[in-house]
Amino acid sequence: MNETTRIDNLLLQTMNGDAWHGPAVFELLRDIPAEKAAFHPVEDVHSIWELVEHMTTWQKVIIRRMNDEDYEPSDEENFPDVTADSSDTWEKAVEELYRTYQALREKIIHFPDEKLGEAVPGKHYTHYIQLHGLIQHNLYHAGQIAILKKKLM
Repeated sequence: MNETTRIDNLLLQTMNGDAWHGPAVFELLRDIPAEKAAFHPVEDVHSIWELVEHMTTWQKVIIRRMNDEDYEPSDEENFPDVTADSSDTWEKAVEELYRTYQALREKIIHFPDEKLGEAVPGKHYTHYIQLHGLIQHNLYHAGQIAILKKKLM
C-alpha cells in the first residue's frame, strides 16, 4: 500500500465512519436539525454550521495547494457568517462538505507519493504534513461538534 492510500484511508475513517476515536464527522452531522446547527449554545464559540463551513473551506484550500497554488483563505472564507437556518440550506452545507471531501479524496488518491515530501507552495511544510494536519484539524472540529451536539440535543 502506498502512502497516499494510507492517508486517504485515514481521511475516510475520520470523515465517513469506522473511526478508531469514535463517531466520524458525517456520523455526527447525520441527525442535527438546521436550527440546532446554526445555534450558538456557548458564547464566543462557533456553531456546528460554522464549523462545517470552515471544514469545507479548508478542504478546498488543501486541494488548491495540492494543485501547486499558493493560497490562503480570507477571514470571510475561513469562518463564513451563517445567516440562514433553513433545512434546505443546512443540507446543502453538509452536501458541500461531502462533495469537497470526495474531491479531496480523489486528489489524494491520484497524488504521487514522491510529491508528499515537497513543500506546499508558499509554506515551510510538506504536502505530507499538510494532509495529516487536515485530518487532525477535522478531528479537532469533530470533537467540538460532538460536544456542541450533546449540549443541543
